[in-house]
Amino acid sequence: MQESSKRLLWLYALGEEAHRAGVLLEDMGNRGPRGVAAEDWFGRRGLTLDKLSYLSYTGYEFLRAGAIGRAMPVWVTGWRYGGLPRDREGDVRPSYNYRDQQPERGVSLVAVDGGAPCRSFAVLEAKKRGVVRVGGFLVEDTGSDGEPLVVGAVELPACRPSRRR
Repeated sequence: MQESSKRLLWLYALGEEAHRAGVLLEDMGNRGPRGVAAEDWFGRRGLTLDKLSYLSYTGYEFLRAGAIGRAMPVWVTGWRYGGLPRDREGDVRPSYNYRDQQPERGVSLVAVDGGAPCRSFAVLEAKKRGVVRVGGFLVEDTGSDGEPLVVGAVELPACRPSRRR
């Protein structure tokens, strides 16, 4: 499920409000008093623990950015080698860090347009898969190899040079 732009803005604002109130997102689901307080605080604002579990990773990252006092993710374009990672249903999922055996916080890019490319061994190995243009919301976290990460990633049409007549 992909959230609308309006919902992403609401999730970020809710996270900011939680941050100002000192309510920690990571306390949601904990069995202690802080967990109950966080669930009550978010629940009174329309985000129950059950609804939180159904957020897309894009929605969660917008909520998380606000909740930890980071800037709201901005839309960028960039490129990566190989297609977007997908789950069994065909939905875009975060890239996977095979070294640490865990998902990244978004889809990894080799570079954001205008930025320097990441030069890790994994990136060099991926060159065989071909360049894919990607758009998405840049998160402040980076991948395990220092690469930029985006959420809400979509594949963009390849840029082709115009022909002179």
